[in-house]
Amino acid sequence: MWKVYLDACCLSRPFDDQTQDRIRLEAEAILLIMTHLQARKWEWVSSDVLDFETDRIPDPEQRSRIKWLSNFAHHSVKVGQAEEERAKHLETLGFKPFDASHIACAES
Repeated sequence: MWKVYLDACCLSRPFDDQTQDRIRLEAEAILLIMTHLQARKWEWVSSDVLDFETDRIPDPEQRSRIKWLSNFAHHSVKVGQAEEERAKHLETLGFKPFDASHIACAES
């Protein structure tokens, strides 16, 4: 079974302005992924990083939507020492802190 990790940007995409072709196509892709997750054909892996990132979204409506969606994750990775060390290494390679943390959790 496939495992899928989605960050806050992915989860926000269906709620973004759909007038741009790229955003509309990305939103359609996320909705298709969510269909597979809901049917339990794929597993959704979340993390503490997504929770932390979601809490920092300034728009209360968008934050609420993402929190609601994230409740449907099948598993959640707790950030431990291994994930922190991996994220720090990824940052040295040029990844931004949140992206590095998401990647580290997805790898776990």
